[in-house]
Amino acid sequence: MNFRYKGILPSQAKKLIVYIFLIFAFFSVFFISANLYFFNISLDLHIERVASIQSQLDISSIMQTKFQSTLNIFYELKDSKNIDEANLNKGRLNKFINDFNKVASVLENGGVFDYLVPLSFNNKIEFRDRIRYKKRFSKEFDIQLKGIKPLISRIELLIEQFYQLKIESLESSEKLPFDSFFKNLNNTFIELEESINHLYFEAKGNLDSENKDFYDSENFIKNFNIVSFFIILFLTALFIFISFRKVLHIIYEKESVKRLNDKLLKAVNWASCSIIITDQSGNIEYVNHAFEKNSGYLAENVLGKRPSILKSGHHKSSFYEDLWDTISKGKIWNSVICNKRADSTLFREKVSIIPIIKEDNSIDGYIGIKDDITDVLDLISKFEDSKAMEMIFDKAPIGIMLISMDKKIIKMNNEAALILKYDSLEEAERSMYGKLCFENFCSATKDSCPIINLKKKSVILEEKLMWTKDRSLTPVLKSVIPIKYNSKNILLEMFVDIKSIKTVEMKERKLSKAKTNLLNNIIYEVEIFMDEVIEKVAALENKKENTHKNNLLTSIENSKSNLLNFINTTVGFLDFEIEKTKVKEHSIELDSLIFSIVKQFKVPAMKKSLELLVDISYNIFNCYICDSIIIANILMNLIDNAIKFTKSGQVVTKVSLIDSKDDSEVLKFSIEDSGIGITSENRDKVFEEFIQLDENNKENSKGSGLGTTIAKNLTELIGGSIELLSPNPNLYISKDPGSVFSFKLKLKKDKVNKEITKNPIHLENLSVLIIDANQFSIEILYNLLSNHYTVSAEINPKNIDNYFHKIKDLIIVDVNSLEKSFSKLQEFKKIVPTIKIVLIGLDLTNITSSMEAIIDLKLKKPIMKNYLIDGISNLFPDKVFFE
Repeated sequence: MNFRYKGILPSQAKKLIVYIFLIFAFFSVFFISANLYFFNISLDLHIERVASIQSQLDISSIMQTKFQSTLNIFYELKDSKNIDEANLNKGRLNKFINDFNKVASVLENGGVFDYLVPLSFNNKIEFRDRIRYKKRFSKEFDIQLKGIKPLISRIELLIEQFYQLKIESLESSEKLPFDSFFKNLNNTFIELEESINHLYFEAKGNLDSENKDFYDSENFIKNFNIVSFFIILFLTALFIFISFRKVLHIIYEKESVKRLNDKLLKAVNWASCSIIITDQSGNIEYVNHAFEKNSGYLAENVLGKRPSILKSGHHKSSFYEDLWDTISKGKIWNSVICNKRADSTLFREKVSIIPIIKEDNSIDGYIGIKDDITDVLDLISKFEDSKAMEMIFDKAPIGIMLISMDKKIIKMNNEAALILKYDSLEEAERSMYGKLCFENFCSATKDSCPIINLKKKSVILEEKLMWTKDRSLTPVLKSVIPIKYNSKNILLEMFVDIKSIKTVEMKERKLSKAKTNLLNNIIYEVEIFMDEVIEKVAALENKKENTHKNNLLTSIENSKSNLLNFINTTVGFLDFEIEKTKVKEHSIELDSLIFSIVKQFKVPAMKKSLELLVDISYNIFNCYICDSIIIANILMNLIDNAIKFTKSGQVVTKVSLIDSKDDSEVLKFSIEDSGIGITSENRDKVFEEFIQLDENNKENSKGSGLGTTIAKNLTELIGGSIELLSPNPNLYISKDPGSVFSFKLKLKKDKVNKEITKNPIHLENLSVLIIDANQFSIEILYNLLSNHYTVSAEINPKNIDNYFHKIKDLIIVDVNSLEKSFSKLQEFKKIVPTIKIVLIGLDLTNITSSMEAIIDLKLKKPIMKNYLIDGISNLFPDKVFFE
């Protein structure tokens, strides 16, 4: 805390220091008194313990004296000369033994013991003394005491026996054997003497220890009191220091708050807007300088009065009732009020009244913040006085509206009122006058005004939507320009209703759709007709062979296919151009879709002896949500184009995985061919409408020239882009360069409808021989096998004989290679009867019965993964393992 206090200590600090000293004195006195009190208690306990131990010591001393007397009397009994003397000594012994028992009882249980103390050597003068003893001794002392009582009892018994023997001896005048008996009794006396001495010295040691402990405790208490005093003194000083700094900090904070309040007061006093503060009853407590300037009233003239002194009579009583009803509920009230100055002139103010809410949710007063908007009225009056502006407003055949730079509606013309569906200009002005344009006229948001917020210079002939009286949106063609009028910057908005134009466009669109429907109906009828022709042609084919007839029938079939293809592509193009195709997504299985598409081109491929191959990456999700019709149209146009321009070799449809996420995958679709290719100068023309790049070839020039155009348009419609690569980099050996058309699509995964199937995942040690002249077909086949089986494969061996001892399980042979290798396969089948032979090909109908005999399974190209896996698994059921 960077604070330096100069001058005399404030009264708060002085009082605090006095209070702290008083507290210190109180606690010091209290602490010393408490220590004295507890010391006195400790002293009393010490005195009591010393008295008890002293009594214990005295009693032990008495016991020593009694013991000595008892021992002396016993010797006198031993030396008694007659029975009377023996009886006298026996009585004296009994008295001393009783005293022993009393002393032992007092030591054991506590109590009072009276005894005679001799004052002369002849024991003739004695006085009675009393010892009070409260039992306070150690466990060791207690153990010694408990050992004395049995000794006393034993001595008492032995004395009684000795006495009886002594009497018998005196009566009979015979000497009895006392030696062993006396020795036993003497030993008991020695034990008793040792126990009594131990009690005495134990008591004496306890007394010394108690005195030492007391003096040590007394010194400790004295030292503790001194240390405690200084600790309390230090803590009190520390508390005084901290409290003093706290007081100084509070004083500094008060000074800071005072300075801040002074700043806030100055800011409020000299704010450009009028500020009024009232109590909960509405009596004015404060006004700033802007209020004095705007209203003409001095502060001293309005304090204690109500704001109604500004009342102009312009508003109805319900207006003020709504005001008080709103703020009385603790809500903020906002509106525009027409007030009257001190000189009786009117002025308009935009007012916000804010309730001041206390902690108990009661209202403590109100704050009124008011902006003078009289200048806006002056601007309006100046426009109303301008004849040129009036002429523009009245004569212009378009809607015109004036907007202030704070986005408030100033004025509009009659045409604007009609466009916005108001019955009259007066109704429109009453409803929209002084209101914000973005809430009542323009559909733009608060902070998106092109001129004010986006800093555009102007808006020229842009289509916009405007709010109408019934809160519906109507289309307009709008222009907005900023102008300066009477030294004020405003926006001039001009707009024309284009709803009728939009209606005409809609009708034209519907008309075009109707034309398309009509064309579809025509196509449908043509297709029915062509199907009937084909049926008749088929009937002719069943008749006897005739070369000319067959050529004629083939020509008819080709013409029909070309005609249908031309009609389909033309309609697809017209449908795309007239009204953009709508994307309709649904769940599909991609592999099934692609194989169904490729199989449609089986006939034209067979006529050219082309291989139709499909290569789908094994790690795709396969089940997606997309528009299968659009994807099918793209692939069909590209495959058709590839077959058309490929003389020999193959057309491969590939699908590979580019990227995979939890909910989607990016796939690459490719159509690869071994056709004539496309030169670099013609690549840009490939996707143009009605363009045939190989017009010299009559067969290739058949068609609409729209296939690649439709594929490109449909790909872009679903968010992709089509690419062309020529020559084909994946060709092994080919006369022509070939081409690759590819496109990428992001497809959503369909996790709900994805089927969970159990396919064989392992078939160990499957030895396979693949015989196929097409390298592409071999690669696809090998990949399908290796993804599901552990295989050792041999591909296109020159001499099959070398593999008789290697191949044990499976031979896959293409139909085009079957004739050359048939004899070897037949021989191989005889040698190894368990081997399985699978025949693959596009057309499997033209094989002999002998060939049929050695075939275990036939699969048509393109080979679907599930058919291949299920077929081979059925051939080897014992080796299949499922998940």
